[in-house]
Amino acid sequence: MTTLKYIQNWANRNRGLIALIGTVMTGVGVFGSWIVQAISSFVSIAPQFVDLFRQYGIVAFWIGLFLVGIALVLVFLGYVRRLSVVEEKLLILETIPEIMLDETTSANLSNWSFGSDQWSSDEDGLSVTRSLFGGVCRIGSTWENYELVFEFKIINKCAAWIVRAASPGHYVMIQCNNRQIRPHTLTTIKQPNEPLRLKFTVVTEIDHELALAEWNKVRTQVCGHGIKVWIGEKLVWSDSELLKGFPMGTVGFRCAGAEHALLRSIRVVKKRT
Repeated sequence: MTTLKYIQNWANRNRGLIALIGTVMTGVGVFGSWIVQAISSFVSIAPQFVDLFRQYGIVAFWIGLFLVGIALVLVFLGYVRRLSVVEEKLLILETIPEIMLDETTSANLSNWSFGSDQWSSDEDGLSVTRSLFGGVCRIGSTWENYELVFEFKIINKCAAWIVRAASPGHYVMIQCNNRQIRPHTLTTIKQPNEPLRLKFTVVTEIDHELALAEWNKVRTQVCGHGIKVWIGEKLVWSDSELLKGFPMGTVGFRCAGAEHALLRSIRVVKKRT
């Protein structure tokens, strides 16, 4: 450690002592001559001592003021340093994703609501088939802005995943086969004198080549009214207004009839807007 660094560390550790010495010296410089003069009226003090005190009192005053200034600067620098450390910690915290659903939790079938549909779980992940209206996670009904990240393998026909599911009958679904990506909305229709019925609406169709029976990573981001979907590293679809009617909701999966897909490494990460 260099001498300068040693002095700096010592001053930081003893800034209170420096301030005390500086305050005393400043006080001596300001009031010392008056005190000596007052004492000399009661006790005999050599005149040359009184003159010496008056002569160097101003020096003590400025030295004391300088030491007090140093102490104040050290206190200020310490405050700035602590503030920068706090800001750095906050920045680090902001970069750490808040996991709302992790791989272990999502692999547990008890965390999904899928009725009597054919869902199962093994070392390959979740297996979803013959799930007409899909299944959704039992938590997350109030989730708003997040990313659903997972890997899927199409066993037969297609895979489909769900976001912003406020209920099993109200959500956005992205269906993916080996040639196309087909986003859907599922809504509840009520006609006079008729029972409630569910309606799937195809939003659009996007051509996209995909190999069957291979694992593919997908990332779906929902934020505000907008939705974006990446397969691999490629942004394959986005819509800035689709989620206006779907303000919040959880995630899920759907493979109807003979459609069949495997899903693994499922997690949901909160997005900060």
